[in-house]
Amino acid sequence: MRNDLTSENMQDAEKTLFTLSYGTVPTTSKLALGCLLPFFLVPVAIAIYKTVIAGGNPRIIIFLLIGATPYLGFMLFILLQASKAEIALKENGISFSKHWKADLLGRLERDWHDVHSVQIVADSSNMKSLFAQLKGEPGLLPKLRVGLSPDSSAQLCIDFKSGGSAFIRLCLLTKQELEELIFQLDKRVDASRFSQDYIRLQKALYMEEASSHQLSSIWDEDLNLRYISTNYVPLQAGAQLANYTVLMALATGGMSAVYLAKDKQRKVVLKELVLTHLSSEEQAKARELFDREANLLLKIKHDQIAAVLDKITDNGRHYLVLEYIPGLTLRQHIKQNGKEKPSAAIKIGLQMANILQYLHSQTPAILHRDFTPDNLIIKDDGSLCLIDFGAANEYVGRVTGTMIGKQCYIAPEQLQGKASPASDVYAMGATLFFTLTGQDPIPLSASKPDLETAEQKLADLIARLTAFSEEERIKTSKEAFTALRDLRSL
Repeated sequence: MRNDLTSENMQDAEKTLFTLSYGTVPTTSKLALGCLLPFFLVPVAIAIYKTVIAGGNPRIIIFLLIGATPYLGFMLFILLQASKAEIALKENGISFSKHWKADLLGRLERDWHDVHSVQIVADSSNMKSLFAQLKGEPGLLPKLRVGLSPDSSAQLCIDFKSGGSAFIRLCLLTKQELEELIFQLDKRVDASRFSQDYIRLQKALYMEEASSHQLSSIWDEDLNLRYISTNYVPLQAGAQLANYTVLMALATGGMSAVYLAKDKQRKVVLKELVLTHLSSEEQAKARELFDREANLLLKIKHDQIAAVLDKITDNGRHYLVLEYIPGLTLRQHIKQNGKEKPSAAIKIGLQMANILQYLHSQTPAILHRDFTPDNLIIKDDGSLCLIDFGAANEYVGRVTGTMIGKQCYIAPEQLQGKASPASDVYAMGATLFFTLTGQDPIPLSASKPDLETAEQKLADLIARLTAFSEEERIKTSKEAFTALRDLRSL
């Protein structure tokens, strides 16, 4: 029985999970094609000249084309079959075809623990144009172009501790092939082996609706993950939670971790509440707030608020399952395109006030508590969508002395643990200030942007929205909406 189990385990380890293959053109074949090309082109050119100009027999062209058919067939065979590159990903390692024999020093079977690094070999301009090429099966011309110009495209490089490196030309893959390749690498290779450019590619690929503008933003932003403490280990790619498979960690911070995941139909966002650094009593209180928040959010139905789909508890860890909304955050949008004009900022402000009106009108009122440019997504149609909520996170932040959100967007009373709808209004005003200036406001102060004389009423409104004292502040999102609407009509 022991031997049978061992044999079965070995078979499982050798089982191929995913095979990647594409045709490339080796150097010898390129030389052969180059030498034979004149023998085909020159006779055809002469025959056309004699037929069209000198009135020769048109059957000569047909004869030459028929005679050239074997050459054309040979060329297609070379492009598509003669050097077919193939990679088989297995439970215990990677198997490469002979295409990589020289690069891998003749050792075509490699274990996963032998991977030293996974990186992208290309400059950022090549990477930003890569996704335009990942549309369906690459055609003959892209294969020929890349085959004849080995350095013309971005490549994924897998470097091995025992020597040798495998280079994979990304523009020869479909988007689905590249996504599966990255998923298998993420699942089996230690995350410390991935370069920053690889993490950028991973993030851009999984954000499947990303436009070229979004990809540029992803490529320029800081992607360093911040790990909470030595006794907290974020979920790795491939981890299973209920019906969801983790694709990657989007961010890990002081009180939560955010993952991109998928089920059979769609991508979702998993937000984990991290409690490992709290006492038992504090953990129980945080879990109570988490459950209360989750039950409230599951009832939310609004086109401009990311839907909460489910809540999960697994091995003592707690997660919200959120709708995945593709697009740039407001911060990314401003960073990439510059500050907004007052008229555009008013339109954005009206959308923010409308979202807050919906939340504050619930029974009991739902306070967002983390209303910042980082939690507002600009969708493809230009509309705003609010993501993420922070009730349980705020409690954990107060206990540990690390408040949720950027402090320059937190109202003074919220820092004292007395959040109200006016606190979200303060955050909205601070976010409007950022939209107009491109700068985070000064914490715990009224924010008044420096605008032209004609826009002073908007500057004064933002100062009222962010007044230090609740008594001096516009208290409700309904009042804020009305004030912004009146400004738009001027």
